[in-house]
Amino acid sequence: QIPLLANAVDLNALCRSLDLVAAQTEGEALHGKSAWAVSTSNSLRASTVDLLNGLVEGCRLLVNMEQRLERGEAIFSLMPGLGEDAWPGFPSKRCPARLPSLATHGSSAAVVLRDNAS
Repeated sequence: QIPLLANAVDLNALCRSLDLVAAQTEGEALHGKSAWAVSTSNSLRASTVDLLNGLVEGCRLLVNMEQRLERGEAIFSLMPGLGEDAWPGFPSKRCPARLPSLATHGSSAAVVLRDNAS
């Protein structure tokens, strides 16, 4: 159970960023309290060991975030891409030779980057 984290962030989106899937469950064993079942999201591109390691590390991070929230501390430095560690799969040392197209994206960041390509 990670109620504070589930209320503080979009847990499904956070889990997707960690290559995990979260599903909310309810049951008698939980005395009517909601809980989250977390599993791996993709079994085709990784070995069983890698999948299990990713699941363990992802759950460790979710529990760490919940504990920080219980103490009243910020959690955003632990989120992928918002702390000291780079976003997984995105190069941080140099810019790729070819960047993805932002033509179909409507976020404020996409508009600024599209209008000022320097």
